[in-house]
This record gives sequence, structure tokens and C-alpha cells, in this order.
Amino acid sequence: MISSSTKLYISGSQAPGDFGATVFNELFHREDIDAVYLPRRFANGSLLLDCAKNMDIAGFAVSSPMKREIVPLLDEVDELSRITGAVNTVKQVAGRWLGFNTDGIGFQTALKEDFGGAARSTGGTRARIVGAGGVVSTLVHALRELKYTDIEILARDVSKAQRQLPGLGVRFRAIAEQVDWETDLLVNAVSDETFWSHASKSTFGHAALAFDLRATKIETPFCKLANRHADQVIRGFEMATYQLEAQFQIYFQRNLRRDELRNIVQEKYLCSR
Repeated sequence: MISSSTKLYISGSQAPGDFGATVFNELFHREDIDAVYLPRRFANGSLLLDCAKNMDIAGFAVSSPMKREIVPLLDEVDELSRITGAVNTVKQVAGRWLGFNTDGIGFQTALKEDFGGAARSTGGTRARIVGAGGVVSTLVHALRELKYTDIEILARDVSKAQRQLPGLGVRFRAIAEQVDWETDLLVNAVSDETFWSHASKSTFGHAALAFDLRATKIETPFCKLANRHADQVIRGFEMATYQLEAQFQIYFQRNLRRDELRNIVQEKYLCSR
């Protein structure tokens, strides 16, 4: 029962989805946690943090473009957030606001194992990331830890991307209509679905593994192309599941059983789509 002591958690995004709310609220019910989770529309990190302070919010998730801009506003950030300059999870502790980055562990875990728990090969050295949002610095760091050495970022505006993502030590290239690349891993970090809706096979090229970061839909335009032109496809809800697993541990200092978490995602989220 919701009362004055119920803790409030939110996700702040320009285009909020219901993945986090669906899974977290089911976890609250099963784990007997007096809390509620709500998705809310925000496009400004400073306003999001002010709202959290004024409403005594216990914690919140942060989406692009706020992942980088909110970092200097927080009292403390974890090591990965400091290295990458990006935060996706914020927790209030005794009036202090602490930032964490669970994008890296979510991305790596989805690369290492499929949604059934079976090991997935991450062999290869070439990775292409399409898009230049706040999560990209974390992806580059995670890929280097997995021994990818040939990393390229494809952006609509290369100069802007280089300014937003300095010091990564990777190549930047403009997205061209005729790319026809071949790569071991292709990552979609573009939030605008219309890009892939109008993309051709030559724009997609061929990838041994295609990874979509978007979790708002199961079959995005990128995934539809990937089904035809990639050997394997990782969908956004897989990474989102492992991000959420790490967020839950940050918020409540409890470890979830991964098989139970996958079952919740399957039953409460995927089956309703």
C-alpha cells in the first residue's frame, strides 16, 4: 500500500518508456519493498536533479542527453562515471547525490551471454558505433576491456561528435548513405528510428553481431535490418535488463537472481508486447 513512507524512484528521459517501471515495480512487489517507480519526461539534467531534491526522490535513472551534463552537478560519482564522463544512475544518500554508471556492465553482460544465459562469443576486434550520444564513451571503454582494438564512431556531424566525446582515441567518420561496411560488431546508438527506417542494405553493411541499444521496442527498424544482414542480433531489452540488475544492487544493496530477473522481463514485459 502506498503511504507517506513509500520511496519514489523515477527514470528521466526525453522519450520515457515503461521497461524500468514494469520490471522495478514487479520487483518491489516480489521483494516486499515499499517503493514505486515512475517514468517521467525530462530533457535537462539540472531540472531533473532539482526535481529529485524537491520531491525527496530516493533514486533515478538518467538517459541521454543528460548523462554527461549531470555529472558535475552531483556530490560524488563512481570510477567508471569519472573515466567516461557519463552517469546513468543517481542515488540519494543522506541528502547527498551519488552518480553511478551501469551502462558498461549492462553492455558487456549482453555481449557475453544471450538472454537464455548461454555464453555468447565476443570474438573479433572491429566495432562500429552508429551515433554519438552520452552513452558512447562508456561503450568505447567497455569494448576496450573486451579487447576490441579497431573502434569507429559514425556520426551525422563529426565535428560536433568530436567536441562532445573528446579523448577517446578512436576514429570518427560521417554517416554516409553508401557505407557498405563489414565489421565484427555493429552498435546502434541512434535514438531516431527514422534513420534506420530509411536505411538501405549498403548503409547497414554486414556485421557478425548487431547490437541495438534501444529498449523501447522489441523489433526496431534497426533490428529488422539486422535480422537480414547480421549473423546475430542483441536487442535493447537485454542490455536494459543487466543495467537494471546493477541499479537494483546500487539502490538496495541486494543481489538479484539473474534467472528470476529474466523471467520477470519475459513474463511482465516481453509477453505484453
